[in-house]
Amino acid sequence: LTAATSFRFNEVVADIIGPDAEIFGNEVLTQAEFERLLGALVPALVAVFIAGLIAAVGLVAASAVVGADFYHRPMPFGAAVRAGLARALSALAFILVTTVLVVLLLIGALLLMALALLVLGGGAFDQGGPGVFAALVIGVGTVVALAWLTMRWAPALPAMANEDLGWRDAMRRSGYLSGDNLWRIFVVWLLATIVTALLGAVVTQLLAIVLVDVIAASFGLDGVIAESLALALGTVLLAPLLPVLMAVLYFDLRVRRDPAGSLTD
Repeated sequence: LTAATSFRFNEVVADIIGPDAEIFGNEVLTQAEFERLLGALVPALVAVFIAGLIAAVGLVAASAVVGADFYHRPMPFGAAVRAGLARALSALAFILVTTVLVVLLLIGALLLMALALLVLGGGAFDQGGPGVFAALVIGVGTVVALAWLTMRWAPALPAMANEDLGWRDAMRRSGYLSGDNLWRIFVVWLLATIVTALLGAVVTQLLAIVLVDVIAASFGLDGVIAESLALALGTVLLAPLLPVLMAVLYFDLRVRRDPAGSLTD
């Protein structure tokens, strides 16, 4: 969904800018160009929102399936979808809130880095100086802070699905469950990300061979569109891997943090 709308938006932008246009030129868009750009941007933004909502449903549904398996309960596909839909808005609110917090953190870090360079002095990063050193420290600290927050938030969606929590309670519960297990969460998350990336590259390449070299060539489909479809299909096929692993990790954390009542529900 997002690949198709983004392809159209990029096509319109490339057509308006042109191959010889300067990126920071002084040209002003005409009314017609602005309307074309807006007409391509709105569907892309709507697609991103719909895709985010669908992703939220899928994340909660995957966690619910793992939870049902943990308690040896049947979870048909329809029941998993209904569980995802029941918490879709809470999951979407959690995604939006955490995204805003990350953006604010990044903006604050950039402002502090700029202030350090301005107050302490320093030119380019390869020239050194106290301002550059302070900016580097702030940058490294920001990366560490982002990693810390990501690990703290990792059990939130599984908790939301399996404990019937809203996004606020899920964030508090996630902070408690992560506790002193941040390294454990980080290792699982890192390995899952690496495996997903490697498998994604292989699956996407195989799909690209079929779609681009076989189907696109046979039916006259544009190669760029075929590559976008291959990327989208590869992403969809591997999308459940990380949330399922996070849901399994969530139950592991429950056993570690609440051993007395973790196996009965």
